[in-house]
Amino acid sequence: MGPYEIEGILGTGGMGTVYVARHNQLDRKVALKVIRSLLVDDREVRLRFLREARLMAQLSHPNVVKLYDFGEAEESLYLAMELLDGGVLAVRLRSGPALSAEEVRRFALGLARGVGALHRAGIVHRDLKPENVFVTREGEIKVLDLGLARSNRTTALTQDGVVSGTPYYLAPEIADGAPRDPRYDVFQLGLVLHLMATGKQAFPIPPHRYQLTYETPPPPVIATPGSGSAGFRAVVVRCLQFDPARRFADGTEVEQALLDPRWAGCDRAAGPERASVPITGPVAGRTSGPLVAGAPGGSAAPTVRLVPTYAAPLTDRPGVRAAAAVTLALGIALLALLWP
Repeated sequence: MGPYEIEGILGTGGMGTVYVARHNQLDRKVALKVIRSLLVDDREVRLRFLREARLMAQLSHPNVVKLYDFGEAEESLYLAMELLDGGVLAVRLRSGPALSAEEVRRFALGLARGVGALHRAGIVHRDLKPENVFVTREGEIKVLDLGLARSNRTTALTQDGVVSGTPYYLAPEIADGAPRDPRYDVFQLGLVLHLMATGKQAFPIPPHRYQLTYETPPPPVIATPGSGSAGFRAVVVRCLQFDPARRFADGTEVEQALLDPRWAGCDRAAGPERASVPITGPVAGRTSGPLVAGAPGGSAAPTVRLVPTYAAPLTDRPGVRAAAAVTLALGIALLALLWP
């Protein structure tokens, strides 16, 4: 394949195959992503592949997979990327033991840093999920697959009304046709963080379906005790706000929150830290004033203001919207209280 000698197969997907290959002159092993020859003449496939290469070429960050080369040979398109030793987060969560407290915090920081690097480069990933997060044998995180990513500086390839992405990880605002900006990635990041910390999906159905059907989402699934400190849970809750304006602005803000001493880190081994997390919103009959999660006397954490569902409905149904808003506020507030 051009200057590369194929040595083995790493995996196969709908678009093509990823091989272990070696550059004939540089003697460097790479992961070679090759598009199926039947798709090479498809104009949109070629444009997407070229876009992925150009986006990856803009980036040089330890938490984003590195691109070495791009080209066309033997009637196929290829990307030559750094060869990683380890596996995707999805397999680690599915078949490995539960993540330790230290792993949850380290993986969360690595993922937030990688996503933040994309956002600073003007790139929205748009398909963050455990399958697109790589964990090296050293425990480092790498963001993978920019095939659906988009730069703020380029025009869209996706047709109007066509939604690309993994159904469960589509953020709620997609149902209303809202643009996918860094806050879209932040919601997906929150879903991944929740899954890492609890081993459970945050919602029983894809979140965007609540927007389509006007159903009120229940509070995210709560798992075992010690799944995170109050501060860590508050970070996840803010990422999972249905109103994009109430989320962190981008991955860098998520990283800063995870590092901020006011947001206590995840600590399963010692049990939940008793940092108080003021939460505003009507909970259990209370209509005003902060409701504190955790024992009294804990250190103060940033206020998490709970504003529920994304404001723009598909049709004008104010009664349904108001009822859903109140119920969702209750659900999300209860999450911060009940998450062990």
